Amino acid sequence: MSKVGNILLSAAKSSLTRKTLKSRCKIRNHTNKKWFDKECKLKRHDLRKIANLKRRDPLNHKIREEYHLILSEYKSLLRRKQQNYKNEKLNQLSNTDINSQTFWKTFQTLPDTEIENALPPIDERDWLCHFAKLQSAPKTDFYKQQLIINELQTLETLKNDSKELDYLITDTELKEAVEKLKNKKAASIDLVKNEMIKASYEKLSSIYLKLFNLILKTGIYPNLWCFGLITPVFKSGNKLDP
Repeated sequence: MSKVGNILLSAAKSSLTRKTLKSRCKIRNHTNKKWFDKECKLKRHDLRKIANLKRRDPLNHKIREEYHLILSEYKSLLRRKQQNYKNEKLNQLSNTDINSQTFWKTFQTLPDTEIENALPPIDERDWLCHFAKLQSAPKTDFYKQQLIINELQTLETLKNDSKELDYLITDTELKEAVEKLKNKKAASIDLVKNEMIKASYEKLSSIYLKLFNLILKTGIYPNLWCFGLITPVFKSGNKLDP
């Protein structure tokens, strides 16, 4: 499975564009921010205009006072616009009707500081304990579980001619399953996305078919599939309680 993943990742690396993270500039540039609207541009224009006058006549106290007043108003306007933008995005995230795709798209537009402040100070051991216990308790009692196990064992030992689930997976079945894969879903730790499987199916269908039939025959699947990525998202209640 790791070899198949390497094939997909190397192909994606050479054919797809990749976003590069730019290092943060020490000088803050607010003009490219989404909250920097027309009102901010007009106030910045006024500030530049008075700043040019101050440079031409640095000893004019009236111009200097007006410059500091407009500068203070400009900074206050930027803080207000930025805070309103944050509040709007946080309100969108708290909407219970929002779907997962819109949620993550909105979440990524928040500034880094806002994301860091939103994270509750919960110890990682508490998270581990919480997820270890999550859904670990059986939903049925021991007696019912034994009945289910006995029934499954009986079905396993039955000798009949129609074992439809034991037949090998066909190319048609696999193709139908690939076509049902949803786009824009997060990849697991193998970094393979559904779009990569769809795009490569025509060339790698024989590999996929061999892999899944081998899993069906042996009952053994790749260790990578035993792992998952969990992202806790706060909804309501106590932020200190996982």
